[in-house]
Amino acid sequence: MKNAIDFLTGNPLILGIAVIISLMIVFSFAKKIIHFLFVLVAIAVLYVAWVTWHGGNPMEKAGKAEQSLKGAVQKGDGILKSVKGLFRHDDPSPGKDKE
Repeated sequence: MKNAIDFLTGNPLILGIAVIISLMIVFSFAKKIIHFLFVLVAIAVLYVAWVTWHGGNPMEKAGKAEQSLKGAVQKGDGILKSVKGLFRHDDPSPGKDKE
């Protein structure tokens, strides 16, 4: 790692190219995230419109969804603890015969 840092700091042209490539990668990733967020917002707007169209109260539906989400998270915490218990190993080298 030290060699790579020394190489980049010793050659300003290569450092500049690496910075440009890194910025392109970061901006392309950010662009995808922004598009994904736009899609989520559009889905939320469509859901609110659908609930309103069918005579429901969007705030009431959101409260019910919040309660079911809290229940799922609490249930998931218990499942996560039991899964962690399955993968816990007291023996540091499983599969080897003890002498």
